[in-house]
Amino acid sequence: MVASVPNELTTTAAATILGISSMNLVEDGTLPAREVGSRTRLLSEDVFAYKQRQQAERRQAFDELRRIEDDLGLVD
Repeated sequence: MVASVPNELTTTAAATILGISSMNLVEDGTLPAREVGSRTRLLSEDVFAYKQRQQAERRQAFDELRRIEDDLGLVD
């Protein structure tokens, strides 16, 4: 069974999904958030979109490193 993801996430849940401190991303403006009382909430779609962008950037960086290795003849 697949569990549904709530529309809004706590910073703890977002940090778990991203594997990093989400508060740093909120504080530097990378991820939008809103205050609910004394708690910070992030939209699930923003968290997952950020995660997808990060994964795409890592893949591009890896592909570029492989091209450089090939150009330098470092890979058999």
